[in-house]
Amino acid sequence: MVVLPAAGFNESMQSILAKQQSHQDNSQEDGPQETDSDVDIDGMKESMPKTGIPDIRALNNRLTKLALANSIRLVQSDQLLLLLDALDSTIQQGDSLLVGTCAQDNVQQQAQILLSVEACMACLQILAAPGMPKQVYKEELIDRLVGLVRFHLLHNVLVFYDAAFCQAQRPELLNPDEDDFDGQEAQPGSKKKTPKSARKSVPKLRVPASAKAIQSGLEVVLQLMGQLMTTVLLQHSTLLTLSRVACQILIVEGVDLLQIKAAGLLIAIFQHCPPLQNTLMEDVLTQVLPRVPVGKRCPRAYLVGDEKSASIQVIVAMLVQMVQACVHLPVSSGQDDSSGVADLRDCFAPAVAHSDIFWHGCFDRFPSAKAQKSDSDQDVKQLVEQIILDLLRVQNLPAWPAAGTVLIRCINALGGPKGLQHPDASVRQISVDLLGLIAAHLYKDALTAEDNQAWLTQFAASDGEDAGSEAHMVAQHLLLDFLADRHQQKDTALSLSARTFLTCRLFADELTSLRAAAALTQQQQAQLLVKYHNTSEQLEKGLVCDLNAGEAARLSAALMQQGPLGTGRKGLLTWLIGAADNTKQVATTRAKAVKALGSVAETDPRLLASLAVQKGVNKALQDDAVSVREAAVDLLGKHISSSRDLALVYFDVLATAVRDPGTSVRKRAVNIMRESCIKQPGFPRATQACVHILTRATDPEESIQKLVTKVFHNLWFSPVGPGEGLSPQSRAQQLAEVAVAVYEAGCSAIHLPLESSNPLLTILKQALEKEGAEQSVGQALATALLESVLQAVDTEADSFPPLIALHAFCLADVSLCMPPNDPASFARCLAPYLKVAPPDPAISSDEQRRAAERLLCILSIISSLLGKLDRLAPEAAQDLEIDLVQLINGHHYVQVVSGAAHALCCLARLSPSAGQRLAALMTLYLGALKQKHPLLLNPPAEPAARQTNDAHISRFLFIVGQLVRHGADILQHTATSGPPTLDICQLLDTLLSFYNLLQVSLKVKEKALEGLGLLFVAHPAALLQPAAADAMRQALQLSAPTALKLKVLSNLLELLKSEEEGLKVKQEETGEAVQLPDQAGRATAEAATSLVVPVQNGEGDSLNLSAGFIQNNWEAVKALALDTSRSQQQLPTSPSQDAQSSAQVRRRALEVMEAVLRGGVMPPFSAVPTLFALTTDPTRDVSERALRVLRKEADKYSEVRSRLASAEGLHAAALFQEGLKQATLPGQSPVQGFSNEASRGMAAVYLHLLQPDRSLRWPFMRTLIRCFDSASDLLTRGAAPADPRLLSFCANVAACLPFKKCDEAHSLLHLINATISRRGDFVLSAQKSSLESATDPGPISRQDPHAVPDAVNGVQQSDGLNVQIQADGTSAVLASDAEGQPSAKVHGEPGSARKQRDSKAGRAACMASLALTMLLMLKRYLKATYNMSEERIAAFSPDIPEKRKQEERISVTVQEGAELPLHCLRLDAPQQPDLWKEQYKVFKFYMKSDASDYGEGVTLMRTTSRKRAHRTDSMQEAAELANDGADDGAGFEGRSTDGTTPFLPEGVSPVIKSKAGKGQRSTAARSARGGSSKARASTRTKPRPRKRHKVVEYADADDIDGDVDFGDMYENDADDDFKAPGTSAAARKRLEPML
Repeated sequence: MVVLPAAGFNESMQSILAKQQSHQDNSQEDGPQETDSDVDIDGMKESMPKTGIPDIRALNNRLTKLALANSIRLVQSDQLLLLLDALDSTIQQGDSLLVGTCAQDNVQQQAQILLSVEACMACLQILAAPGMPKQVYKEELIDRLVGLVRFHLLHNVLVFYDAAFCQAQRPELLNPDEDDFDGQEAQPGSKKKTPKSARKSVPKLRVPASAKAIQSGLEVVLQLMGQLMTTVLLQHSTLLTLSRVACQILIVEGVDLLQIKAAGLLIAIFQHCPPLQNTLMEDVLTQVLPRVPVGKRCPRAYLVGDEKSASIQVIVAMLVQMVQACVHLPVSSGQDDSSGVADLRDCFAPAVAHSDIFWHGCFDRFPSAKAQKSDSDQDVKQLVEQIILDLLRVQNLPAWPAAGTVLIRCINALGGPKGLQHPDASVRQISVDLLGLIAAHLYKDALTAEDNQAWLTQFAASDGEDAGSEAHMVAQHLLLDFLADRHQQKDTALSLSARTFLTCRLFADELTSLRAAAALTQQQQAQLLVKYHNTSEQLEKGLVCDLNAGEAARLSAALMQQGPLGTGRKGLLTWLIGAADNTKQVATTRAKAVKALGSVAETDPRLLASLAVQKGVNKALQDDAVSVREAAVDLLGKHISSSRDLALVYFDVLATAVRDPGTSVRKRAVNIMRESCIKQPGFPRATQACVHILTRATDPEESIQKLVTKVFHNLWFSPVGPGEGLSPQSRAQQLAEVAVAVYEAGCSAIHLPLESSNPLLTILKQALEKEGAEQSVGQALATALLESVLQAVDTEADSFPPLIALHAFCLADVSLCMPPNDPASFARCLAPYLKVAPPDPAISSDEQRRAAERLLCILSIISSLLGKLDRLAPEAAQDLEIDLVQLINGHHYVQVVSGAAHALCCLARLSPSAGQRLAALMTLYLGALKQKHPLLLNPPAEPAARQTNDAHISRFLFIVGQLVRHGADILQHTATSGPPTLDICQLLDTLLSFYNLLQVSLKVKEKALEGLGLLFVAHPAALLQPAAADAMRQALQLSAPTALKLKVLSNLLELLKSEEEGLKVKQEETGEAVQLPDQAGRATAEAATSLVVPVQNGEGDSLNLSAGFIQNNWEAVKALALDTSRSQQQLPTSPSQDAQSSAQVRRRALEVMEAVLRGGVMPPFSAVPTLFALTTDPTRDVSERALRVLRKEADKYSEVRSRLASAEGLHAAALFQEGLKQATLPGQSPVQGFSNEASRGMAAVYLHLLQPDRSLRWPFMRTLIRCFDSASDLLTRGAAPADPRLLSFCANVAACLPFKKCDEAHSLLHLINATISRRGDFVLSAQKSSLESATDPGPISRQDPHAVPDAVNGVQQSDGLNVQIQADGTSAVLASDAEGQPSAKVHGEPGSARKQRDSKAGRAACMASLALTMLLMLKRYLKATYNMSEERIAAFSPDIPEKRKQEERISVTVQEGAELPLHCLRLDAPQQPDLWKEQYKVFKFYMKSDASDYGEGVTLMRTTSRKRAHRTDSMQEAAELANDGADDGAGFEGRSTDGTTPFLPEGVSPVIKSKAGKGQRSTAARSARGGSSKARASTRTKPRPRKRHKVVEYADADDIDGDVDFGDMYENDADDDFKAPGTSAAARKRLEPML
């Protein structure tokens, strides 16, 4: 069979050998020749020896045929050796030769290079053939082949494609003086060198034809090198040389085929040399990946399918094939041999290991790239994204099964310490982006698999298999058969590695499942291994498969969905949701996580309906970072606008986002709600969506106001035509539904007519500002509303929705309800509905209220129309007049009476008869009041008669007030007979006479006061009357009845509103721009007043009159805003009723304060303490409104913001809360505790006003702690007047603050530590000294000759003692001395004075210890709640920006269950001497338990060399005191004589010694104390005089024993001298719940 090919091969070989010898002889005689012909292959052939390239190529062709027939091994070995020697000689001739760039280069030299490359091919074909004798594998020849390949690749090929290679290998090519890379000759006289920067900027040279020919040959050589790996194992050094050359090829652009061949060589080395696998992977990670092009320059040259567009990067193809190539079935000697198969599943482990190595190497570059402060981190991210995209592109293809494994390991790495758990936030953000990319593609593949489900079902049915595990195995084997079909596989090496990988995976999976069933023996394992070996051998022989490429790809994709990637995509979604948690990630990471969720949802919008995603979106919308909330809103906006179901699911979420603090979030939410809810026809919650958007009509952001106006302008006022928007009837119906929804969303009481601040009214005014089509559309809409009203009345339906909408239209623009052809038509149509029958007792109260609201809407509409009409038909006016008078006389709703009175006054301006009727009505009720006045002086004896009389008088007063309020100008000029009906002075006297009567009931007083207020609205000059002002001032007192306080506040509120409306009207009449009251100052008000010269002081300046009265009574209004007094009703009331009445007073006073601040009557900073306290009001609407007003004023005025951090607000809030407690339990002792309302209010103030601004947050915390510092300062007069209730309130406020970042909690702890460090030990010593003084039988007489009086505060310093000089010449002790020793008594001090002095000192010391105990409790609570370790507390300093910013980036984690046990303290302990001892023990216990860290991180003063001596002296003094046998139970030490805390050596802190032998101390500590422990023990046994000071012990911070048990407070302590019988047991019982 092989004789003929072998014979032909021998002839070619002999010819080559002969011609080679002849060529060598000729070359020795003749020199090299040159030619001027162009460099091409034909020219090189002619210039070659006659036995050159053609002969070697013919040899290569014959070798190729022999290789295909596997016949090279049949050639005699001696012949092969001769041929290899000849070829080796040819190779040596072409080594180290260079290719030029122009035609003048040596053509024969270039031909010799090609000849050596061809010879290299022939050698490699022989060496790569299987079954060759060992003699042919010469090490020198192989090294020469490798050297030839390396040299020509680096010097003759790659230098023409990459400037960096050219600069490194052949820099002369970049020098235009030597070689012109454009192919032109250089100018002879030019000697200028190219600068280095210019040479680097050259992208690449022109590639000569000879270099391309060499490149083509080297591509074949590299492929043969890869085949050589299968026949012989080369040395590691040789392989490393080849691998590094191949890696250099992979980073050069423009050599795609050469890169593919280099990748194949690397794969072969990786497969056949396992010891070098890690090295190869490391070279790829360090040499190739950093230089791979990214972005648009990224080449994808490796085809993975039949289509040319289906291609991936060469490096990705190499990676997957490396992973596939490293997997092999375990070797087994036979079926019955069970040795060596202890854990056969490890055959799949190398794939996992090398995948992990690759990804960890990639992810390790993220933080290093960021550290270089360059754009390389983005390059690395793009590179990894490119790799992941390529892996996703081939994961479903049958020939690339390892792509799924590589992706799985990538996901695991992204979720581990290299990704989401990395300490660097930027790395976590990149990981989130990559996880989102993978998850989006996996869900996209899942949708594709669902589309192929029908084909899969049909395919399984055709094979007779069920969709179970058996079908899964069958599908896997079908894929193996497809890969074994040589007719369909072009890349045999790739299909072989894929078959091997799939076989190993199937074997590992089956082995794992059998082991899980616990029914597998060692023999069965061996049999299973033999089974798969047989399968692999059969597949190597080749099979014929019925599957085509498309069907195999669909089957592979279906199997992928059933594998770990398909089933694990939900886990990726969970990871992304978890990455949006504000307690684990920073804001940027959370925002990226939400955006990643959006990219996944964009692939499959059905995910938004899942419960997990809903929770994640809801949590993201509650995030404190605006960027996260923006991302969440954008996520919803992309999908819910096209899905009604999703819009309904997320409607409440969008409604919350509409009220978001972030402007961008609100704007996005409004747009999304408009698109998804309002514009969708038939959306069930469209009305609610309109209401939510309407709430932003008064948004502080102008752009949102314009957006909301645009929404409703397009909805209701866009042009109406065929196919253009809704019909007027549909718009009217929608407008009516929205109007009633907005109305019902307000307060529960009747609030008609609508106020100007109503959002619907605001929107209508803004939408109707334009002239043109809006007016005509508005008139059509008003007409449709009127028709709806009439139709509803005829059908007995509810007419209130269209009525209130029409009422809003009239208030916005009354001209819309006045058709040009008949302006009075609306009034005529609605007037008949004012005829009301007497009330029916059978009608419910709700129905009666609804009827009254309908009447109010009609009355308001008619009043608005009458104010604009020029005339009204007499018949209509007469009928209307009768109906209005009937309503005034008979209706039982005061709002309807007021509306009817207003309408009658408006009608009186059009109809003289109505004016006469108005005057007659006023005369009638004034006369009735005069008749009823004597009855008040002599009231009837019957209670029913008195009640009836009071009811009549109250109604008369109310009607008189309403008529004066709306028609005073008419009544002053209209008379029934004789003089005008109304005399202001007489009316004022009448009202005051009813108000000032002692016998009158409270109801009559209330109505009389209301009449006064209405009179002031009509005639503000009446406030100048002293009697009237006194009446108002008396009602503003806290002692006044609740009803009068409410009424006088209502009067002030009505007066301010009237002035605001009058100011607007005057501005409109003068043509000036309308300004809001809060934008208009007094100058604007004065400019708007009449120019008529006043004849009386204050005449015509009503705003100044009302403003002056409010300014004079501003403090009374603020006092009523914090009113907690009991009701002064005549009938007894319960505490709950008192609380409700006082809440009403506070609510009304707050409304007055809001109006005052809005009008600029008072400076806003004067209201800050009151508003601050009102945020803790137990009534929710009061607290929320106070917070809203406070936020508004803080946004406008910087002074208000600065006042927020002052102590005024805290003091006002504390007094307010104390007043509430006293009102709840009158006559009882102060109740401890902190209400939920106070906690909620303080948390809201901190959250909305203080927390966003660090310049306010830090001073507020200092204010909280400063009161404790003042209360514990015994060196001044701060401790004695301190209020323990204020301290308790401040501690509770500090505990309830909603911290978000760790720097906030650390800042508060830092301040606490500073106070305790500064005051704690001295207070403890002083309190013990005061207790000793209380048990001392007599004073120690000693006078300090150096005592100098303090002229500033009257304090005399005597041996560390603070003495207050009294008026009688005696002295009072404010505090004990620094050593805790009983203070000296001044000569001549009487005994009673001494007792008084000791009593004051004891109270001050107890007060100070109580304050510090609260601080220690607060500190323990904060540490437990926010999980703060002592190390972090010690390391933090607010003055060091790095430390602060580090904690600012960490969100707090709240630990539930911690309790602040302030309720266990006795706040009255300073006033009860029998409780001083108990308070001392509590304080001492907390000081001992906090000894290890209370001073950590607190810098009291700067450490300088000048102060080190002071520290040393203090330590020596402490050591001397220790040698004197100081007391162990006195307190904390380390004090110098002047009361300051000495500096401690670094790493040293004070230790409290509570028991003998407790606590380990270092040698330095023993030396500081002045001796060993034995010496100290001997000193304690000696009798000593009275103990004065506690021992100071210094120990290393690590040696501190912080464990202090409960018994330490009572035993083995010098405090036993103070114990009274039963005191210890009682104290223990009391402290148990606290400890």
